[in-house]
Formats: sequence, structure tokens, C-alpha cells
Amino acid sequence: MGSKEDYWVHPALGDDFNEGIVWLLYSGWRPKLQGLRRVVRIVSSVKGSKPVFCEALWADERYLERWIENFDERRELFNRSPVPAGQAAKDLDDRKQTLEVARAALWAYRTKGRTTPPLVFMGQWHRRRLGLTVLTRDKVRQHDPYDPWSLEITIGKFPRSIWWQFRAGVEHPQIVVVLATVLAIVGLGVGVIGLGLGLIAIPYENVLGQIGVASTTRGTVGGVFESVGAALIVVGAVVLALSAALISKRQAGMTAHPSRARTTKAADPNARK
Repeated sequence: MGSKEDYWVHPALGDDFNEGIVWLLYSGWRPKLQGLRRVVRIVSSVKGSKPVFCEALWADERYLERWIENFDERRELFNRSPVPAGQAAKDLDDRKQTLEVARAALWAYRTKGRTTPPLVFMGQWHRRRLGLTVLTRDKVRQHDPYDPWSLEITIGKFPRSIWWQFRAGVEHPQIVVVLATVLAIVGLGVGVIGLGLGLIAIPYENVLGQIGVASTTRGTVGGVFESVGAALIVVGAVVLALSAALISKRQAGMTAHPSRARTTKAADPNARK
């Protein structure tokens, strides 16, 4: 089983979204993730959500600094923008406040040793499958940037990590990665079927006779190889069906709309007042 915690879900940087990577900052996983690239499964408690299989990296100090630099650039952009009027001005003020509160929170993780709640940085593609949102303005107005979600994150171990790698490839945000993964699975299935057909097609009586196998055992040996060939054909067909099932799962995840009902602990109405 994985680690089930209430995480603050933060957007990922643009490059990470395109690469299908999530970054994790959870003190218990530092030795498991730092300097490594691990395949993980992320499960949300949101009704109707789909599990996510993806690559995970450790959110180190440099990654936090990159986000803080991003906040600084956006702050400067807002300050240089013409001051709007009416509702547009109010929306701009809300965005500025969201930015400042989120920046202060990440700064506390970077420089003040803050470790809770654990952070997960992920793109909208994965957040949508998990049914998650990020910062909410009601929370920000209370100077509380955290919108915690209960997630169970499991690091893949051999042999199931092999299957998870295929899942991560098929569910990747970039279609070129999906296509490469599906073609690899199809190629594997066709190759196994071809091997099976080749074993069945061999004239074992002649071949075994030429290498000196006794005539009394040629039929038995040939029958074994033919049975193996038939089994390989079945295995190859299963692999081809598996590729179709994986594509179907991806399509289902793209069209699903998970419920936004919360399953985390109820907030204390007296907290942070």
C-alpha cells in the first residue's frame, strides 16, 4: 500500500506538464525520490476519479526556487499592467493576493524548513483525472493557501512497476508518447504471434530426423513445440487486446468528469481566524 496523506495540490511548471511529471515534497520519501525517477500511482478519493500513473521526482530547493521566480515574474507583469476598472480590477486584486499568499507559502518551505502539509506539483491533465482543484479564493481571503486533497501515492516496485510504466506511457499528456507506447505493445503482440506461427509451421518429422532424434520421440517433441506455438499465439492475442484496453482506459479518463465532492477532513471553523 502507498502513503495516504492530505496534500496541497499545486500546479506544475509548463515543462513538467508537457513531460507528464509530478514533483513531490514529502519528508518521508526524500531517500526514495531524491536523484531518482520513479513511476508512481496516485489515487484520489474524489468520486468518479481515475488513478494516475506517472513519473515522480523529488521537489528539491531548486524546483521551489523556480516556482518562486515564476511568481516574481508574474508579480512584475501584474504591476506593469494598466489598472482596470470595476469587476476586472477586483479580479486582478484577487489574482495578486493569490500569488502573494502562494509565494509566501513556498518561501516557507524553501527557507524556513516547513514540511507540512506535503506538496504535490502536477499539471492540469493529471488534476483533471483525479478530480482535483488548486487554490480557492475563499481560502486565500483567509490567508490560507492550502486546499488539501486526500491522495494515496504508491511508488512502483518490481514487477508491477513494469506494468505501471506501460500505463504511464498510455496515459501520458503527449500523444506522441502514447502512440509510441501503443505501437510498442502492438509490436510485442504481433511478434509473439509470429513466433507461435513459426513454431507450428516447422516440419518437425523432417527436422528432428535430420539431427538424429529417434523416430519414436519425434512426434512427442514436435507436439510439445506445436503446443508452445499455440500458447504463444494466444499470449500475443491477449497482448493485442491489452493495447486496445489501455487505449479505452485513456479515452474514458479524457471524457470522465469526476465529482468535486471533498473527502478530506472537515475544516475547523475556528481555525485561522
